[in-house]
Amino acid sequence: FRDIRQKMSSPINLCIMDEILDTSLDTNSVLDAVALLKMKAREDNMSLFLISHRSETIDMFEKVMYISTENDFSKITFN
Repeated sequence: FRDIRQKMSSPINLCIMDEILDTSLDTNSVLDAVALLKMKAREDNMSLFLISHRSETIDMFEKVMYISTENDFSKITFN
């Protein structure tokens, strides 16, 4: 959809995906999907934000943001 939308208007350099890897994929499929998404982000000079609860993906990215709840407030930490 992003590629079609770009052809209709201006370039899109941001991609946010929420939990697309968290269901219905085994570990190898998750690794393949992440590699494909990262390749697309590099080719299109695009910032990619991938929200996931899968522990396998942590080591696959340069920067990881952790969000937790403490005393009813969100706490954000980075690796």
